[in-house]
Amino acid sequence: MANKMYTTDNLPKPDMAEIERIKNMSDSEIDTSDIPELTDSQLKEAAAIARKKRRDTKAEEKILAM
Repeated sequence: MANKMYTTDNLPKPDMAEIERIKNMSDSEIDTSDIPELTDSQLKEAAAIARKKRRDTKAEEKILAM
């Protein structure tokens, strides 16, 4: 079976009741058991990427302010 390709023109209507149910869910109701925990090296790499992005953003702001 082929996957249906969605575009902004043919997206299904959102189920507002389901959206409200999820919006009102507490953190303890969310099942995260299928998400693997990050290793220390993955966390360090993510932190390094975030720091670099902050530096890049600050540099861009300085350039745009000229």
